[in-house]
Amino acid sequence: FIHQSAILHQIVTWFRKRLETFWKFFFGQVSSNRLMASNSPDQAATETQQSVDAKPLAAKSGYYYAHNQMSAADRPLVGATTIYNHTPLCEESVKKIERQNSGNGQSLWNSGGTWEEKDFSKWAESRIKETMPSLKTQKGLVVFTEVKSVDDCHASIVHSRGKKKASIEIDKLKIGYKAADGEGKGVLEIRDFSSNSPDDMVLNIKADKKAAAADQALIEADLKNCKGPLKAYVQTLMTELSAK
Repeated sequence: FIHQSAILHQIVTWFRKRLETFWKFFFGQVSSNRLMASNSPDQAATETQQSVDAKPLAAKSGYYYAHNQMSAADRPLVGATTIYNHTPLCEESVKKIERQNSGNGQSLWNSGGTWEEKDFSKWAESRIKETMPSLKTQKGLVVFTEVKSVDDCHASIVHSRGKKKASIEIDKLKIGYKAADGEGKGVLEIRDFSSNSPDDMVLNIKADKKAAAADQALIEADLKNCKGPLKAYVQTLMTELSAK
């Protein structure tokens, strides 16, 4: 009987130790879960973002060739700082490069003769306002006074495969006129002023003050027939532009 009691005592002791171990493990897990649940979603997101920010640049993105590096000190991204800190040329440097032309006006950087287009729109508009009033009609019945407007002016020189081509295109320009003798004045509107198709120019006359009926008819006829002088003027303008 004493022997059986000893065995029973050992069995009870073994179960008690196992039960204590189980309770310690169970309550330990519950406490850990409660602690994790106490952290707010915002706090968890902040910790995640801090973890991402702590990584080197190459480890954050797959766009970099060295994206497998774990530390920027191990193998720095060559040129990354220089690329994003680009400093544009100052205005004087840009003008200096533009002045560096070869003999035919082509830029020195374009030694291969590839496509290069230079804009001369401002020059063309200024030159037209300066020289067009000196234009003479066929019969000389009117005198041009001033260029009142130049709308949508495009002038350029294109270099391509060693060839040079200049062009001027103006949607509409207006120039004032007055009768050479007597009364009469107004505006001559010229549409589709083009070096590529000068025959397509359209002339419209708006008389602000008309002369005598007979004289007015002669004046308007002289204006309508000035396509010839205008075509010659376009050719002169193109010669100046091509020389640039």
